[in-house]
Parts: sequence; structure tokens; C-alpha cells
Amino acid sequence: MMNMKISPLLIYSGRIIDPSQGIDEIGSLLITEGIISWLGKGEMAPTQPGYNVLHAQGLIICPGFVDHPSRSQGWLYHHLLYAQY
Repeated sequence: MMNMKISPLLIYSGRIIDPSQGIDEIGSLLITEGIISWLGKGEMAPTQPGYNVLHAQGLIICPGFVDHPSRSQGWLYHHLLYAQY
């Protein structure tokens, strides 16, 4: 089996909401090997090279919402997916 390396992903300039951390602001985050490795405010970008970019202007970024085990997870996912912003 071949080991495939996945490039880091920068989710750029979206509204980051994380109630557990008290975050509700415009910013960007870098995901490296499935883990948030960098978080920046506004339109900052990390200096690390070699990442793919997903432009999230006008979108909401909710780290941990999908992974949170809950009976209402399906309801929450459905409403976030089909919400009109």
C-alpha cells in the first residue's frame, strides 16, 4: 500500500465560530494532516508554503461541529448545509 501525502489546506477568510473557545470572527485556519495547525485573524495567511486554498468569504467555518457526537448532529448538518446566507 502506498502512503499518500495530503497537502495542507488553508480555509481562507471565513467567519470562524467556535463557542468552546469564545471565537466568532473573520479569519483563516490551516489544516495539516487532519489537525488545525494555524489560526489567523482577518485576511492573514501563514508563511508556510505548499498548501491548497479554499476561499471561504461569506461562509461559516465551525471547527468541531461535525465531529461532535450528538443526536442532533444530522439535524445540525442538514441545516448548516442548506442554510441561506
